Amino acid sequence: MSAAADTGLRGRLLRGGALLTASNVAASALMLARNLAVAALLPIEDYGTAAALVLVITVAETLTSLGLDRQMVQSRDGDRPETQAALHGAQLLRGLLVAVAMLATAGPVSRLFGIPEVAWGFAALSLVALVHGVAHLDLHRQARAMRFGPQAAHLALQPVVSLAAAWPLAWWLGDWRAMLGVMLVHAATGTLASHAVAERRWRVSFDLDRLRGVLAFGAPLLGGSLMALATMQADRFAVTTWFDMATTGAFAMALTLTLTPALVLFRAASTLALPLLSAPDRATSEGAAAFDARATGGMALMLPVAALYAALLPPVLGPLVTALLGPEFAPARDLMPLLAAATAVMLWRTAPSTIATSQGRTGLLMVAGLPRAAAAGLGMALLHGGAPLEALLVCGLIGEAAVAVLLVGLLRREVPLVLRPLLLPGLAASLSIGAAALGATGPAALLALAAVATLRVPGLRLPFTRRRAPQPVGMPA
Repeated sequence: MSAAADTGLRGRLLRGGALLTASNVAASALMLARNLAVAALLPIEDYGTAAALVLVITVAETLTSLGLDRQMVQSRDGDRPETQAALHGAQLLRGLLVAVAMLATAGPVSRLFGIPEVAWGFAALSLVALVHGVAHLDLHRQARAMRFGPQAAHLALQPVVSLAAAWPLAWWLGDWRAMLGVMLVHAATGTLASHAVAERRWRVSFDLDRLRGVLAFGAPLLGGSLMALATMQADRFAVTTWFDMATTGAFAMALTLTLTPALVLFRAASTLALPLLSAPDRATSEGAAAFDARATGGMALMLPVAALYAALLPPVLGPLVTALLGPEFAPARDLMPLLAAATAVMLWRTAPSTIATSQGRTGLLMVAGLPRAAAAGLGMALLHGGAPLEALLVCGLIGEAAVAVLLVGLLRREVPLVLRPLLLPGLAASLSIGAAALGATGPAALLALAAVATLRVPGLRLPFTRRRAPQPVGMPA
């Protein structure tokens, strides 16, 4: 590839990444506003029930995730109409499977959560699964050609419509049914929008050979999805099972406030960094040097970002909880320091995770996630023994830290990494996150600034790390 073509490709990637990032930011902000609106208009117990509904459909769809959207982008023949039709067929079968599972498990799940009167609501989630099953995947095919406009429009439209629906539904129904309605509106909007931006007709194929290929491609991704389920959803499941709906509602709100901004940063970092890390040819000395600089620089930059996130998010967003939602949500504010600290560690883990993905070492992510799953299991055991909710959150923080350390260790065995520049900012960031978890906002913020001040990454070109070029002798500085 010529230098001009490479520059043009990189420019399109950066423009597309910026567009998707902006859409993700807007969508996440609108989703947060929607959840705050529903929480403000409903009693906290009903918001907890609504959170249980969201948890169940999330778990069901994660358990059947085959990364069909990714297959449209990454598969060699993802642009072929036959492949697209087979992926639509797989998606429809998945929707039917999840719908049947929702109907079959509605009663047992509602009794497990202590809300048997909501069994019909869990059964109604089958409608959400069916609507998702007939969505059009063409917007992901268009992304193969780096045309991200349809995907960005799809991302932004769903929360706009569901936010507009949240207020009248909450006013009309006045309980957890409002969130069920919002979920149906959100799913229907997404599916209709996917068909509106599609360039091809929606075709479905159940060709067995192609479906086997879809399953073969998606099976490794399903393993990663299961690990994500064991790590990201286990705490929600534990709280919903062991505590009442008021506590579930407070925990769900605290998790929403701490996790939503991190997901925006995670998607933005992954979108922009993945092509930059995938481009260099490490077989050449120039490519290896470029990769080392980008990999080390990415991990270094995420250290102060994570530290500042843990230090500043609870004091900035915490007061909004009681100001907007009332005193009954005060427990959510108290849970935010520990949750923000664990989320900050997960946010830093974006860097080594993206490095592993760029080099085709996705299996490391599943192995490295085992300590987090073990920590979730330990937390559940403590809850079963009568420990408070904070014990579960401490286990989660320790598990996230163990995942980060293990992932870097495993990755270093596969890919040469330069870690020396990370030592001082890493120490400062770790101390900052620890202080933030204890609620010591002032020391946490100072240590986060120390992580910024100690950044020294050779080859990293940023305003606060750039060094002046040496001046020839006799020339003015």
